[in-house]
Amino acid sequence: MNKSWEGSLTMALVSYIVSSLIFLGVQGNIWQTWVVSLAVALVATSLEAFSKFGIDNLTVPLVARL
Repeated sequence: MNKSWEGSLTMALVSYIVSSLIFLGVQGNIWQTWVVSLAVALVATSLEAFSKFGIDNLTVPLVARL
């Protein structure tokens, strides 16, 4: 299954926004909040893009919560 760049961009943006909001609530507005949120978004988007057989609905939540 081919993934569109629009879908990948949306995945990255939503992952970044959601993780930023969570980290802001837990840690406050410190520089690590933004860096860790970016790392989470990149990992989640990569997993979503490269997961085979349509199992990204399983792999992304499992790995992103680690």
